[in-house]
Amino acid sequence: MSGMDELDDALGGFQTGELVVISGVTGNGKTLFAKTLVRNLSLLSAPCACFSYEVSTEEFLKYFKSSRYDDAKMFVTQEMKVGMMKWIYDRVHESKLKYGTNVVLIDHLHYIVDMDTDKMTINVGACMRRLKQLAVELNQVVIIVAHQEKLKDDKEPGIETLRDSSFVGQEADDVIIVHRVPDDPSQKGNNRTYEDGFAVVKIDKARRKGTYKRRLTFQKKGDWLEPV
Repeated sequence: MSGMDELDDALGGFQTGELVVISGVTGNGKTLFAKTLVRNLSLLSAPCACFSYEVSTEEFLKYFKSSRYDDAKMFVTQEMKVGMMKWIYDRVHESKLKYGTNVVLIDHLHYIVDMDTDKMTINVGACMRRLKQLAVELNQVVIIVAHQEKLKDDKEPGIETLRDSSFVGQEADDVIIVHRVPDDPSQKGNNRTYEDGFAVVKIDKARRKGTYKRRLTFQKKGDWLEPV
C-alpha cells in the first residue's frame, strides 16, 4: 500500500509482478508524483531501487534527506547506463539480493529504449515486455515514467496519447496520468497559472481492480504531490 487511501482504493494497492506506467505532459508533475509514490512505498511497504536518468544521484536523493524521511529505504546506482535493459535487470537483481528491494522506479522509458527511429514502436513494445518480465521474474513492482505526445491546448493527456507506441499502455498493468490544474479553468495557453499547485491524478487503467478513468485530486506541498 502507498498510504494514499484513494489511490490504494482505486488500484487495490500494488502487487509484485506488476508494471505501472506514470505519464503526463512535460512539467505537469509526473516525476514529482513518481517520487512521492516511491517515498511512500519505501516507508510503508518495501525498499525501492531507483534509476533516475534525468538528474544526478545527489540531486535525486536530496528529496529524501530530511529527518522525516530518514527511514525511507532508497537505493540508487552511482552510475547510469543508457539503452541497456540487461544492465537494468542485473542491477535490480543485485539490489534485491543485497537490500531486499521489491519496488523499482525508472525515470524514464526513453533512456532504456533502443532509439532506432525506424523501429521505435517495435523497440518500445519490446522494452515494455522486458520490463514486465523483470517484474515477474524478480518479484518486483516496476514503475516506469513515460512521456506524452505533443497535445493541442484543449486536449487532456491519457492512455491513448502515450508517446511513440500503444504498447506502453497495452503492456502495463496500471496506467496513471498526472496533469496540472490551472488556477482559473477559463485560462488558456500561456495565460495559465498554477500557483495553487493542484493536479489531477487519473487512473486510466488498473488491470487487477478494473478501475477505469477514475480521477483523484492532488496538490503540491513542498517537494511532494499529496492527495487532497
